[in-house]
Amino acid sequence: MARITLNSDCDPGDPFLGQVRGRFLALSPGGLELIDGLHAPGIGAQRLGFRLRRAWPWFPPQTLHLLLCDTGAASHWCLLQADDGQCLLGADQEALGTALPPGSTLTCRRFAIHDQGRFRARDELPELALRCLSGDLFEGDISTWRGPDPLQVSDNARSEHRLIDCDGFGNLISDAAPQPSRLPREAWLNGQALPIASGPYASLGDERAYLVMGCDGYLEVSRRGGAAGEGVLGALLELRW
Repeated sequence: MARITLNSDCDPGDPFLGQVRGRFLALSPGGLELIDGLHAPGIGAQRLGFRLRRAWPWFPPQTLHLLLCDTGAASHWCLLQADDGQCLLGADQEALGTALPPGSTLTCRRFAIHDQGRFRARDELPELALRCLSGDLFEGDISTWRGPDPLQVSDNARSEHRLIDCDGFGNLISDAAPQPSRLPREAWLNGQALPIASGPYASLGDERAYLVMGCDGYLEVSRRGGAAGEGVLGALLELRW
């Protein structure tokens, strides 16, 4: 059975998403597992792509992730295919690039929308997505895309990162996911020393902001009893290992 996740920068109740769901079901009645993925209005393409990057490893092979950003102004759609059969289909280059898992290499097939003025994502995207899953694809420009290099660190090495996202609990998520998982020896946030917590969130000793290891392997800035604050998104996180 085909498996497709819907991810967008729309409100989950937006009629556009309902129309896309309906079109999928009309084209593939009974033969499609349609999963509501990530819907995050107003956070920007980069943060939405980063959230999909964090979710990607938890999905089984042969899943197509449809990224519905910039659908109205799109001139091209890109299909990214990973070795395990997972696919990512979308138009926004920033969101697509940020969604790629570290160390991944994907084949990109780029499709031009020749009649852009009449293109309707709600009508044509489901058909394109189902063709991608079935392998019934028309010609497109082919290239190779690579995700960010895995963060492999050695003792006393230094690295620089950014706080990219804020989750529902107010934790600030960085793009640092060391492999193998480990905490740095020292950390600085915008040049200010940042204490490091070796235990889970509940072990934070006071209400200062701490650097902690998130449950999916990304380093986070967290504060006990309150949000660490979206105001520092994009801040520089410096680490010594």
